[in-house]
Amino acid sequence: MLGTTPTSPCPAPESNNKYHLTTNPYAPLILRVLRVVGYILLHILTLGILLLIHYCKHHCFQERGLPRPPSPSYAPSGKTLSQVKKKPGGKETPPTPPPPLDLQELHIPTLELPKLSKIPKILSRPRHIIPGSLQDMVWQQMQGKVPIAAQMLLPKHLDINPDFLASYPTPIVNDPLIPFRHYFSDPQDPSIPRHQSLYARQMHYLNQRYYIVNVPGDGNCFYRAYTIGWLCSIFERSRHDPQAFANEARRILQHPYAQSSARANQLSIELANLFYFCSNLTSLQQLFDSILHSKQHVELCITYLKYLASYAVHQQIQLIGEENARVAYILDLEEGLLPETLGYLREKAKRCLWSNMILSRPLPLTLAKEHACLLIEFLPWILSTEEERRDLTPQERQTQELLEKRFQRLFTSIDSYLKSKETKLAGDLKQIFAKLSPQETTNFHYYLNTLERRHPHVQEQYSPLFLWVAFLHTCPHLQGSPLAKKAMSAFQQALKACIGNQDSLTQALGFDGNSPQEAFLNSTLDHCWQQKSTEEVIFHLFTTMNSLKDAHRIPQLERLYRRLAILMHKRLVSLLQKDPAIIDGLLQSVISLENNLPKEMRSEYKNLCSSPCLHVRKQQHLNDEQQRNCNKGVCMLFFILQNPSLLSHPQCQNFAKNVLNLLFPYLQCVLKKPENLEILQGLTSSILGSITLPPLPLPEDTFSHDIARYAGQFAQYFASHPEVLPLNAPLAAQLRELAQLAFSDLEVSAKNLHQEISQHHPQEWEKFVGRLNILGYQGSRYPQARPPLEDSFANSLPIGFLLFSFLKNYPELLQRGSPLKQQLKTFFTRASQKFRDTLHGMPKFQEIFIQELPKLKDFVNTQEAIIRALLRKADATPFPLVAFRKSFLEYLCDVSAEQLHRILSEVNTQAEGSHVAALAATLDRTPALCQVLNDPEVNLAVSAQTVENHGFLSAGFANENAAEIFLIRFPNHYGCLLPKTPKPPQ
Repeated sequence: MLGTTPTSPCPAPESNNKYHLTTNPYAPLILRVLRVVGYILLHILTLGILLLIHYCKHHCFQERGLPRPPSPSYAPSGKTLSQVKKKPGGKETPPTPPPPLDLQELHIPTLELPKLSKIPKILSRPRHIIPGSLQDMVWQQMQGKVPIAAQMLLPKHLDINPDFLASYPTPIVNDPLIPFRHYFSDPQDPSIPRHQSLYARQMHYLNQRYYIVNVPGDGNCFYRAYTIGWLCSIFERSRHDPQAFANEARRILQHPYAQSSARANQLSIELANLFYFCSNLTSLQQLFDSILHSKQHVELCITYLKYLASYAVHQQIQLIGEENARVAYILDLEEGLLPETLGYLREKAKRCLWSNMILSRPLPLTLAKEHACLLIEFLPWILSTEEERRDLTPQERQTQELLEKRFQRLFTSIDSYLKSKETKLAGDLKQIFAKLSPQETTNFHYYLNTLERRHPHVQEQYSPLFLWVAFLHTCPHLQGSPLAKKAMSAFQQALKACIGNQDSLTQALGFDGNSPQEAFLNSTLDHCWQQKSTEEVIFHLFTTMNSLKDAHRIPQLERLYRRLAILMHKRLVSLLQKDPAIIDGLLQSVISLENNLPKEMRSEYKNLCSSPCLHVRKQQHLNDEQQRNCNKGVCMLFFILQNPSLLSHPQCQNFAKNVLNLLFPYLQCVLKKPENLEILQGLTSSILGSITLPPLPLPEDTFSHDIARYAGQFAQYFASHPEVLPLNAPLAAQLRELAQLAFSDLEVSAKNLHQEISQHHPQEWEKFVGRLNILGYQGSRYPQARPPLEDSFANSLPIGFLLFSFLKNYPELLQRGSPLKQQLKTFFTRASQKFRDTLHGMPKFQEIFIQELPKLKDFVNTQEAIIRALLRKADATPFPLVAFRKSFLEYLCDVSAEQLHRILSEVNTQAEGSHVAALAATLDRTPALCQVLNDPEVNLAVSAQTVENHGFLSAGFANENAAEIFLIRFPNHYGCLLPKTPKPPQ
């Protein structure tokens, strides 16, 4: 211990202030030394902190860019908006439509201007560059001294910058997004490939005259690029006219769009206020930093341009009529928005979707030739048997016989033409068989035997070539061989000669309009289409990646796989008994395929073979090896369907084609049998109904703080869609308990009300119960609207809950002026309260919901994958399946143009071609649009036509020399061009 230290003497009055640097002379030496050292270290630390602050403030541009300037808050207050929307008398006008805006009375509020962003003082800036100018921004971009919002990639990390809004102007030759930049210096270089020479000359020209501004590729790139070009052109005009931004604001308020609705009115006022604020900008860099690098302001501009474009398109389409408008909208939706369109209808028009696309699908209105092909595809089944005729009335039998005679007359004329053109193949069936592979021969024999069993003498009526063509229509998978292509080409010529381009098959067959024969013909065509679309839906399901692995998430999909696995197993057993050599060849192909499978597929194949869906019980007359071989053949078929890449794999393609050519045509043929339609349609309707359920209300992650709210929303979802129960067993048990507890006290009143509803609204009730029985079916046969009572899904739910769900599905019944209106309202109010109270007292439901959340999300992923498979184009897969897509487009053709416009506005996330053209005209600020000639979608002929204009398009866009806004279009992306030398104002 050092002992007690004497108190340091105080300084004399009015002495110096250096007392803190002195030490107590009475203190021990060590304390005096430590005190001096401590003061020295404290000053060193203080100086270091000051130096670090100075460095971060003035010497860190390369590391993290300039600080983001404050965004001005310009949004008008509620008081201001109320003043704008009121008439001079003080009364509010109706919200729709708003009154015309009187610019004399319109009061644009004087904004309290925020502090504008300052041009940074950069000591290394060249003297000839004016701070804040276009050249200054280009120099800063080249040096990397730009704000975060102007950087596409995060510094150091080289990762996408989530805050990127728009780059500073950049020389085109330095833009990292533009390929083949090394060609631009000398576009006449002979070493440049010929197909790139036009592109090199174009980029050389643009690089000399323009800078480029890049924007995020988030689907709004066109609107972002247009916003930049629009504001920069007005700013350039403001150098000569200080009122340029104010004049543009007045034009926005005077535009007809501003008077079209209350929402348009508000958007126009907000954008006008923004333009008034822009009048205070003094440099181009301030425009970027204060406006174009503000998410709030850019989103306002994008929203305004989107709605303005939709308004302009709508106005244009109104001039061309309902039919043309509908076609125009469907063309935009068909391009790449069909899955999103179906998603919109799942949520907003579920009842229409159920009746038009799930229970049955509309027959497309096509030419007579396509309907004739549909009849030939179902040749064995469109001609009725004696047994089927006995079930008809005498008049129906007579009409059916006349219809079949006209069918046969048409087929005979086609056959005669084929025989005249292909004499070698037409006369002898043996010649056709001699040119077929063993797999094709086996399946053709099966088809002829099917035809012979139903119609014993039909083979005598037609040539072997006609029967071969009919078989190729029934099993289109085999149309790829040279012989098949030759036969199909001859058939198309025969069809054109016999039918021509007639619009209706009724005319081709010689029937009068509205005759009984026409009704029977339409019924036959519709029946064939339902069978074809059902078959193709099944193949869509089978060819969707991982659909077998995910089949347990949709009970009816699992049942469908099991049924068809049994069917294919029986087929292999039949072939084993009739032609063992075929099975030996199949087994060799399967073994070779297993040995040559890519490594990444082997575990997947092993998992597929162990799937319970494909497990078939051992048959007594088969030994273990035969049973195993048949199972291998079935598993390999489904594996190839889910992995079509095997059909083009160098080591696997021949073996995969052998397996597919033997088994797939049989599946195509057997699924067309009319006796299978009821079962298959029930299964596919149940699967499609589950796939097209409205989106489940699920949180993004399991640890969401709003998990209780989502659990409540899921329970309410169950109240509207009880058919969700079979999709998850643990949740189903909780939800059934919820339904039982909530409505136990309302059972008597519910039964009485059910009788009243059955009398006053029988159709709505039957449709509701039928939908539940099909989608929620859990019996042992197949889904049907009226199953046996013990298999009825609706019968397994309390009657009180059924009524509650019925009213949630038909809310219009609560508003109608019917005798039941008050009773329904009273019951619905009590039921809603009971449901909420009971749910609040079931904490275990929330626990189960959290536990099952990953499985529900997996189901949602399966939904999306199958929907995209159903609506994909035919050329997107080796299996050309188009029936569901065609039916969906036909369904959209019956939707009004107004509704299609609403759908397109909701689902459209990118600027469609109609939006680009409409926006180019409606603002009187038509841009010049430059098409990059390296775009693979631009063919050489188009490139040659536009090369004289250096890629600038003429139709619908401004000439390069007359434009103020310049846009550039890449494949699936837009950017903005800024002239290096601004043009003088016009």
